[in-house]
Amino acid sequence: PAVQRSILQVLCKHCEEAACVKVCPTGATEKRPDGLVAIDHSQCIGCRYCMMACPYGSRHFYDKERPLFPGKGLTPYEEIGYRQYQVGTVMKCNFCQERIDEGIDQGLKPGIDREATPACVNSCIGKARFFGDLEDPESEVSQLIRTRQGRQLHPEFGTEPGVYYL
Repeated sequence: PAVQRSILQVLCKHCEEAACVKVCPTGATEKRPDGLVAIDHSQCIGCRYCMMACPYGSRHFYDKERPLFPGKGLTPYEEIGYRQYQVGTVMKCNFCQERIDEGIDQGLKPGIDREATPACVNSCIGKARFFGDLEDPESEVSQLIRTRQGRQLHPEFGTEPGVYYL
């Protein structure tokens, strides 16, 4: 009778101690200096070790395109997404690292300037997603984590996830 159901997105947690990085035999998965965990699809051999190592189930094997609306072709969003990946490789949320990198090159700040912020944050109709610099104690995300008791999913795994739930 005291059971609650929570629905959480199973996106990549961009862990500080990312198990996927440690097991990748080719170095295709790496931790960027800004904290994002990225996949170089030109180096990924599709061995799926990273999928097995990820305790959050946040990685998926891309064996073929699976349109949201079968028989109708890809949506414009899917066309953009599938251009980033190669069949036979692993894919995951990368927090739109291309947007972040392009924005930074233009002098923009991720989490503040829309053009340098992940699309999911910009398009969330409920304003339930936030993005920013966790190392800056004055950033909006750091303040939200402090004031609203943000928590990491399964901290006992020891991966130090970079995604917090409010």
